[in-house]
Amino acid sequence: MFAAGVTVTLLGLCAIAVGTVGLGAADQLASVGSFALTGVGTLVTVASLVQAVRQQRQRPVVVEPAEPPRPAPPSGVAPLAADLARLRDVTNVDHERLFGVDETIDRLGESLRNPGGASIISIFGGAGVGKTALAYELIRRHAEEAGFLRVASVSAKFSHIDRVGHLERDAERENVDWHALLVELAQQLAPGSDFNDTLIEQQLPQAMPAEPCLIVVDNLETREAEVAVRYLAGSGILDPHKVVITTREAVAGTGVGRLRELTWDGPDHAAASAYARYLVADDSLLDPRKSDLDDVVRAAERTPLLIQIIINQARVERLPIRDVIGRLRDVSGNLGRAVWTYCYVNSLNVLEQKLRDPGLPEASAREQAADTVANLMAVFCFRPAGSSIASEDFFELSQIGDREAFLRARAMACRLALVKSLRNNERFTVHSLLREFYCAQRGPCGSAS
Repeated sequence: MFAAGVTVTLLGLCAIAVGTVGLGAADQLASVGSFALTGVGTLVTVASLVQAVRQQRQRPVVVEPAEPPRPAPPSGVAPLAADLARLRDVTNVDHERLFGVDETIDRLGESLRNPGGASIISIFGGAGVGKTALAYELIRRHAEEAGFLRVASVSAKFSHIDRVGHLERDAERENVDWHALLVELAQQLAPGSDFNDTLIEQQLPQAMPAEPCLIVVDNLETREAEVAVRYLAGSGILDPHKVVITTREAVAGTGVGRLRELTWDGPDHAAASAYARYLVADDSLLDPRKSDLDDVVRAAERTPLLIQIIINQARVERLPIRDVIGRLRDVSGNLGRAVWTYCYVNSLNVLEQKLRDPGLPEASAREQAADTVANLMAVFCFRPAGSSIASEDFFELSQIGDREAFLRARAMACRLALVKSLRNNERFTVHSLLREFYCAQRGPCGSAS
């Protein structure tokens, strides 16, 4: 438009020049037309200039980059710090200090840092001994140094006992199985992707990130531990990734490779006593004597959860420590029943299930297995609390006629952290509270002999 206007204007000017030197009326008429042509051309030129200015103002300014733009980081990759924060929420760790664990954590840290070492680390032990706190502290201290850039974590726990001894059950999670836990892990690693229980064993390997990732499965307890370990070892997700699990069932018998299982029975007596003193230090009104704290450690048998419950209930209920210990030992009361349910009932039920003979009808298999469990555990009702029994005496007093059946039942009870072996597996014992609870429901406990 601008070029056309300029052209018309020039033509008009040329015609004016010719018209001014013309001789007749025709030339004068041409001159008038030339003035008109020049005016039209000028108007067209001005209009085109105005339009061009307006378009220039509306057009965005484009600046050529000095160097090609860097690609954006992949979506869904959370920093390690965020993963560790989630781990603390998942595991429900409630501690400021741990006692008597530094050497153990350092040894496990070596396995975590060693690329050629164990790919699966299992922390095995009974209820309340501090397996979860140990695993959390291991990862908090060593995951970054070991080169892990991601931590994905789930918990199989569907019941929880708080620091005062109140039992809470998560009805929505009570029937959660291993496949549901895998879906939860996959959704953390690949947010927004579609996963389902049916295909998750095939889908999880594709969800694993390229960078080294640490998978944490807390509180496998007694139902899914062997299934979980066999899947994790054979799924192809290990290397450079690793797995840490906490469980109440020993998994060393699965025979999978590159598995390290730590049996954790809680801190030693000195560390347990230090933990008890640490807990009472915040309440000057409690002011227990040394003998009171010794009673706490003795009644709890060094179990951190039980030490915490005894001292915190004494603080909250304003009871003498000896009265709280009495409550703890009474399986018919609220505190004793909560601890019995949380610590032992599920493991005893699983022991009975695992001892069923598949060759018998279901009802007969259930009855026979229940009798075997009763015979095995009742032996300790006639022994002093905290005492141990020799292997041969254990067999004879159990009245389980078949030695192989006895050995199988005893080994399974040890694998479920119900029975503890001592002195090179020559002597055996149970937690004094388990003895108290179990025997109280079967008749009077035996006295010291």
